[in-house]
Amino acid sequence: MAFLLLWQVYQSLGLPPPLEFTDLAAIGTVADVAPLQGFNRALVQEGLRRLRDSTHLGLRELASAHCQDYTAEEVAFRIAPRINAASRLGQAEVGLELLTTEDPLQARPLAEALSQLNAQRQRIEEEMLKRIETQLDPCSPALVIHDPEGHPGVMGIVASRVLERHHKPVFIIAQGKGSVRSTPGISAVGALRHAQAYLKRFGGHAQAAGFAIEEAHIPGFAQAIQAYVARFPTPVREIELDGWLDGEDLAGLHRAIGLLEPTGEGNPKPLFYLRGRPEGVRLLGEGRHLSFRLGGLRVLKWRDSNQELPDPLELAAELVLNRWNGEENLELWAAAYRPASPEASLGEVWAVPIPLREGLEQALKERARVYVHPQGAPWFSERGLQVVPPDQAAYWFSLPEDPAYPPQVRIALSERAQNTLGNHPDRLVRACGQRVVAAYRLGSAALLSESLERYWQALLSLGEASTIPASPAVPPR
Repeated sequence: MAFLLLWQVYQSLGLPPPLEFTDLAAIGTVADVAPLQGFNRALVQEGLRRLRDSTHLGLRELASAHCQDYTAEEVAFRIAPRINAASRLGQAEVGLELLTTEDPLQARPLAEALSQLNAQRQRIEEEMLKRIETQLDPCSPALVIHDPEGHPGVMGIVASRVLERHHKPVFIIAQGKGSVRSTPGISAVGALRHAQAYLKRFGGHAQAAGFAIEEAHIPGFAQAIQAYVARFPTPVREIELDGWLDGEDLAGLHRAIGLLEPTGEGNPKPLFYLRGRPEGVRLLGEGRHLSFRLGGLRVLKWRDSNQELPDPLELAAELVLNRWNGEENLELWAAAYRPASPEASLGEVWAVPIPLREGLEQALKERARVYVHPQGAPWFSERGLQVVPPDQAAYWFSLPEDPAYPPQVRIALSERAQNTLGNHPDRLVRACGQRVVAAYRLGSAALLSESLERYWQALLSLGEASTIPASPAVPPR
């Protein structure tokens, strides 16, 4: 907003746009995790282009020391944390001086000071995380932790890391202040509103919030939060994948991915699916990071010290270019992994959506066994079709209230549903790591949307589910 206001002022004065400030605006946009779409995307593109030769001496010094390609990812993980570290540790003036200095002799010392503060922040964060991990109960609906020794300036980062590890709403309290990070579907500020009787003040949004609280009110607050979160289904981690990584022309694929820059919030890097047997498992970085090989590629999983990997496993990962000691190598940065079912395959689709008319014609021709809503059973029976339970049917003309697992079934959809699905492509969901089922969001498919919703929720409740790309055998309709 500050940049847009400045632009408007320049325009009112008849001056050209203040593009020399786009580097500052780009860093603020990325650091604030704003969606990199539309105007934001154009702003960040221009700002990154100017960052290498920034007119802001301190920022140029900081970027030259920690950026190679001057990407949004480097800003998010190398530049923004250093600037933020100063304010997190109560020394915001150091960051301000770096961004505003016009003295070339001060630029480097200020950049180095920010790096030192960031290293201090990392040490505090690791110590706080270790204390918190010993206190939390992973079986509780929410993770509410009071850390009297904690640092309020790093609570948000620690809460994000705990959320990433346990995938449950996290509430951390330190020195009278609190920070919240929540899962999709469970509002952080909604939870605080439910427990506001115990709070001095609070604010935030669905995924992140903050609050102030007296120590005496913490037990009541924790009880209220647990009761609120217990109302919701247990969060299920969902990872959207963009396709197989088949090993052919990975260099060309990486170059193509580069055309998507800047990537980040709202425009994430593609995630690819792989499966195989991990080899050469070892820990790096004083035991904090995991490394192994899969299909001839090196895989890194940051902040994971688990050496007991599933064998075989399936993996969701980014394809990245690693530069080290003058060498360049393509490798994978893992987002998640889990045991691979011997039967599972992205091409093993057992629920195929087809038009209602086509389904009727084929079922009548084959004299097939069908599953229908009870109200429609007489019509099908009169035409010589055998109405059976869903797990015995070859065609579904309705959706069952509970999930069933036939070897293969075709779901017949109305023309209206087919047209709707043209704007809402198929979502294939892996259930229990064994089979793939075609399903649609409530309102996108539909003979019986309420039944569909129950079916969808039941599938998710069976275990961890990941959204994967449609198989070539089932093109989006």
